[in-house]
Amino acid sequence: MSLAQFVLIQKPWAKDITEIFDLLKTNPEGLTEKEVRKRQKIYGLNEPPQSQRLHPILQYLSYFLNPLIILLLVVSFLSYIFDNQTSAFIIFATILASVSFTFFQERSAVDATDRLKKLVRNTANVTREGIKKEVPIKYLVPGEIINLSAGDMVPADCRIINSKDFFVNQSSLTGESIPVEKSCMVCSENADLIDQKNMIYFGTSVESGTAKAVVIATGKNTFLGKTFSKFNSIKVETSFDRMIKDHTNLMIKLVIVLVAIIFLINAILKGNILESLAFALAVAVGLTPEMLPAIITANLASGALRMSKKGVIVKYLPSIQNFGAMDILCTDKTGTLTEDKITLIKYLNLEEKNDERILTLAYVISYYQTGLVSSFDRAILAKGAIPGSQAVSNYQKQDEIPFDFVRRRMSVVVSFNNTNLLICKGSLESILSVCKKIKINSSEIEKTLEYEKKIEKIYRDLSSDGFRVIALATKEIKEKKPIYTQADEQDLCFEGFLAFFDPPKKTAKKSLLELQKRGIEIKIISGDNEYVNIKIAKEVGLNIKGVVNGKEIEQLTDEALAVVAEQNNIFVRISPIQKQRIISALKSKNHVVGYLGDGMNDALALRSADVGISVNSAVDITKEAADIVLLRKSLHVLYDGVDEGRKTFKNIEKYLKMGSSSNFGNTFSIVGSSILLPFLPMTSLQLLLNNFLYDLSQIGITLDNVDKEDLLNPTRFEVEKLKNFVLFIGPISSIFDYITFGFLYLYLNASDLLFRTGWFLESILTQVLIIYIIRTKKIPFLESNPNKYLVLISFIIIFLAFFLALGPFKSLFGFVDLPPIFLIALVIIVLSYLAITQLVKSYLIKKNLI
Repeated sequence: MSLAQFVLIQKPWAKDITEIFDLLKTNPEGLTEKEVRKRQKIYGLNEPPQSQRLHPILQYLSYFLNPLIILLLVVSFLSYIFDNQTSAFIIFATILASVSFTFFQERSAVDATDRLKKLVRNTANVTREGIKKEVPIKYLVPGEIINLSAGDMVPADCRIINSKDFFVNQSSLTGESIPVEKSCMVCSENADLIDQKNMIYFGTSVESGTAKAVVIATGKNTFLGKTFSKFNSIKVETSFDRMIKDHTNLMIKLVIVLVAIIFLINAILKGNILESLAFALAVAVGLTPEMLPAIITANLASGALRMSKKGVIVKYLPSIQNFGAMDILCTDKTGTLTEDKITLIKYLNLEEKNDERILTLAYVISYYQTGLVSSFDRAILAKGAIPGSQAVSNYQKQDEIPFDFVRRRMSVVVSFNNTNLLICKGSLESILSVCKKIKINSSEIEKTLEYEKKIEKIYRDLSSDGFRVIALATKEIKEKKPIYTQADEQDLCFEGFLAFFDPPKKTAKKSLLELQKRGIEIKIISGDNEYVNIKIAKEVGLNIKGVVNGKEIEQLTDEALAVVAEQNNIFVRISPIQKQRIISALKSKNHVVGYLGDGMNDALALRSADVGISVNSAVDITKEAADIVLLRKSLHVLYDGVDEGRKTFKNIEKYLKMGSSSNFGNTFSIVGSSILLPFLPMTSLQLLLNNFLYDLSQIGITLDNVDKEDLLNPTRFEVEKLKNFVLFIGPISSIFDYITFGFLYLYLNASDLLFRTGWFLESILTQVLIIYIIRTKKIPFLESNPNKYLVLISFIIIFLAFFLALGPFKSLFGFVDLPPIFLIALVIIVLSYLAITQLVKSYLIKKNLI
């Protein structure tokens, strides 16, 4: 077999170790240095897979591929060609500012998360040519013999050669927090990841014991590497992406249709094609929301800045808005909802009461055992400090019968009160099978079928409450022996139960309640069993709608899964691929889905979700997949993030509604005036100045307040409601424009210069002040106050407009002085416009049309 075929070994867990050696052309003494160098040339470095990041220049240029940016570039280019350099410069400068701001913000966020990545063990103990040595992990190759002990990170995918009391924590892989025993026993060909007891995988860690293993796969060929390749190829269109795309498509259609109409009307009626084309392009500039990228970026960046002060790194800016739109949050259990810390809760006798004798026995056996020191034992030792630590000196260890996977139990023999006492702990089935007696009220009696049923019922009740249960038994040995064996684990007396629990985070209940108050449904997706998940759900205040396991999901079509995923909220024994399927199914039902996880088994789900959330202690592949990284394992930042997302969306929505409706109304005003008037209603320069001042006034939107009521429900972009807003609110501005036209042209018999000056100021005032009507569903100022900076910017723009139109530089822009009577009429027109718009807005909201 050639070296290139090494990584193609199929189902290594089902092959004998001698066959593995033959396939890999290796042996227990290890490879030679020459052979290692040869294989390094073939397989490359054994490095954790990283996402392929674009060169900074290419990344910067990629932001110009945004549909809205492309639309703005086209308008800027046409403006330049047709001698509107001022317009072209303004638009292009806005594009550069927006793109640059987005680039530097996201670049700095990615750099920050890179710095936060946990340092992993970078050497491995290998045997080469019969000599043990430490070598950098990145130089490992298939066929290497590695030596592992407690605390080691598994540096590659490996097949175990031999082991002793070897337990591996693979929660980052499977979501299961309890260490799994590994051995060299050949497994079934159909064994799944959890049941592959002779395989250890890159990224997991050794909990206890020792082992020798042979490297099967390195680098991109490891399970982690293949998982990364899977999720890195997923390109997901998020809720935010869909919102911008829908709005851009709408604006493109409006620009093309209306600009064409305006050009044809003016070209036919006025006769000057070049002037009409220049005017039409100026209108196109007014219709195109060139400030939208800057408004979006400024909103998202300010939200990211506020969140960073709360211990949250935003890697992908649009994920803030997706936070606000999220209506379902899926979360893993271990390490996210729970502390990932096993705690001993109950130490029960058969009367179902906490018994200090049970606790003392548990403490003694955990204290003296030398094999696996699991999270169970750490929990016992912590709980047993009183009275166990006081009593342990009364017990002297004589011998130990180690745990093994077949027996599922272990024992320690101690001397106590001139008696040798064997203490045994293990699974209920294993302990019951070697018990002849039971202890009731401090007395030993024969084990009967009735008592056995009672023991099994207690076990079921504890399991149903989500506890992990270990049984405890003892036996007095009258004759002291030099060595004790498994044969001594007979005729034991059943003592009681140890019930363990991985507690929920202290902040979990409040945080999830706050999320639910905000209209977000919580769903638990876990690799653990249903009992534990149900218990955790109850502890964190989650109302259980239904429980579905991985085997059931495996049988469902995508369409059926979409229904099941909506109807249930606890999913157990779920694989990484199934997590991804559940999220995709929910998204197919038009939900905006967030996912919270910290294990390698969460990477696919994080990448598939609209917003992926992880923590800084997560494995690297998970942080790479996440949009947002929590610097602290505190869940309260989740609802803070939701609020920030909704604030961001609402302020972006204000700009979209105002800009679209105002521009739409102005366009109808331009169309009508172009038909009715013998001259252009504004010059192209005046239109560009009008649009520039209006755009500057919108900068304050990024700082605006948001009504508390707007934070209570998920925010979704609805194209139909935006269309309604444009169609109902936009024409109102046109009506008052025509009133202004009539007053100027018919009553004042205004010249073209006077007409343009009057409409310029009326247009600026209505466009700048209408934001205070549109920004809230309430009555402005009386029920909802804007941010003071928005008010300040508005008045600065109004002052600047009057200064340019009526000040010393008015002739440069083609303006003239206005008669006092028009200024009085202007105030009446503007106030009437605002009042009518408020009434129409309130009616449309009541009818749920906008």
